[in-house]
Amino acid sequence: SPIEKKFDVILCFELIEHLDSPEALIDNCCRSLNKNGIFVLSTLDRSMISFIQNILLAEDLLDIIEPGTHDFNQFLRPSEINTLVSKHNLNLFSMSGLYIDPLTYEVSLNDNHFANYIMAFRKD
Repeated sequence: SPIEKKFDVILCFELIEHLDSPEALIDNCCRSLNKNGIFVLSTLDRSMISFIQNILLAEDLLDIIEPGTHDFNQFLRPSEINTLVSKHNLNLFSMSGLYIDPLTYEVSLNDNHFANYIMAFRKD
């Protein structure tokens, strides 16, 4: 059922790539934002680097993540997220790559969007 309440900030980290209908999540989050609200989303890029890092290494080789957790076909390109979000009068104002160290689990931001990335949008 639709969410009736409106929010100033909605965070959605590392979830959308696990859903069969990412469009529904984006629609609900965007509709639930107040004017000038901020929507922040992080996910995995559908790129070869992301496949190697997040499936081959993290799931299959290093066993950091349970094998089968990710389906590469459900990863989303930043342009696809931007297209879905822009339908709701939200504009991208920040984007960074995310690097997660597989040994320490420390997270840092960088300019590489080809594995994990985070996007921030503001509603007009």
